Amino acid sequence: MLKECIANEEIYSRLKAGEKVDQLPPFYREPLPHMSIRIYAKYFRVAYGAYKEHFRHLYGRSRREREKYAEWLEEAAVLNDIEFYRRFQLGRHGEITDDTDLDSEQAFRDMAFDHYGELGLSRNDVHATDYYTPSGWLITFNISYSAWVDAGCEIALALYEAGAPLTVHNARKILDILEGKDYVKLTPHTFHDYLNHHDEGSVFDLPYECYLDKDDELTRAQYDEIVSLAEWDEEDQLALDTTVPLSDSLYDLIREEVTEPLTLCGILKRLEDKYDMVLGISAYSDHQYSYIFEHSPDKIRIEENEKEFNTVNETMYYLLTRYVKEKKCPTPPSEG
Repeated sequence: MLKECIANEEIYSRLKAGEKVDQLPPFYREPLPHMSIRIYAKYFRVAYGAYKEHFRHLYGRSRREREKYAEWLEEAAVLNDIEFYRRFQLGRHGEITDDTDLDSEQAFRDMAFDHYGELGLSRNDVHATDYYTPSGWLITFNISYSAWVDAGCEIALALYEAGAPLTVHNARKILDILEGKDYVKLTPHTFHDYLNHHDEGSVFDLPYECYLDKDDELTRAQYDEIVSLAEWDEEDQLALDTTVPLSDSLYDLIREEVTEPLTLCGILKRLEDKYDMVLGISAYSDHQYSYIFEHSPDKIRIEENEKEFNTVNETMYYLLTRYVKEKKCPTPPSEG
């Protein structure tokens, strides 16, 4: 399936570039001449059904999961394709109302934006596009996370078997993974590991050493063997933590407990344990967001959105200084 998709994509590209293709292979899929919400919803349903089926097998040992899947089948069986899409699409998209022309190409274009084809919260996306061909529409499927390759292949195969003129993003990389030709990237635990963000195909999360030999994790012997066989990049030398002199006001809330200078992370750990608070820093394309949230009865909440990007040390020091001051001299509640 993937090989045929790759070959078809090459033909679409040649045709769009104005080249003449004298002989089309027997597996060639003609683009759809028209796209509408009704047509798109049919393929979304196929993809979503394969997505649910994958997890039925993954979690099938649980009686409750089997019951939930049976309930879902009953609910889905009475829905037409449009109702199915409106019920199970979780992303953001244009509104479909009773007055929407379900067979209009313009109505589809008005609806189809943002995560309009996301399956659950998986970042497996089913879209329709007229970009890759000189005329007509293709169904496109994208496996965003490297951890979803197995489910993604099942979904792509279901779409292909349903007759979709299909293009699969990163198809060559996925094929290399399936044929064992790719490099495998080893990382510590990660969540959003996008398939197109690295040269390697598969990504394997090594567990933290404290979890070895527990439950379903690797054994110590397996872990050591993997580490010994891998080629490791040189470690970047980063100075992420700063030692704070004892005279600093950051110690005011823990001064009785401390006899030697701590790093910023050391101070943060003491405050987290003592006051059930958490500090976070996120960098976006146009701003830096940082915060301290407290779960204790005082419920202190500090948030900063800055257009200038400060270092981790600078941001941590600033937030912790604000937190210590707020903890020592709480801001009185505003009068309503």
